Amino acid sequence: MAKQLTVEQKLALFESATRFRISEDIAIENRRKGNEFDRWAILNGGFCYYKNGDEWEYEPLPSNRDAVFMAKTRYPLAVALDIVNSDEFRRKYIKQK
Repeated sequence: MAKQLTVEQKLALFESATRFRISEDIAIENRRKGNEFDRWAILNGGFCYYKNGDEWEYEPLPSNRDAVFMAKTRYPLAVALDIVNSDEFRRKYIKQK
């Protein structure tokens, strides 16, 4: 039988994660830049969720991502988790089985 992880071990794993799969189509992925570690994108294939527009925007190659795109589509992890766990987001974008 496998030994259960301690709370400390679980926290260490969580803190080192770079991607969280929310559903078959939706993920939250770390998009850190330099020393900015808490920059997460909500992804659906090659598209990023746009903060205030309730829409998806195509994510260009890194060299083509400007400051406006980054400001619209990057979140602290806590905010990204709140968004994907909201009733409205889940109703619109998370496929129910």
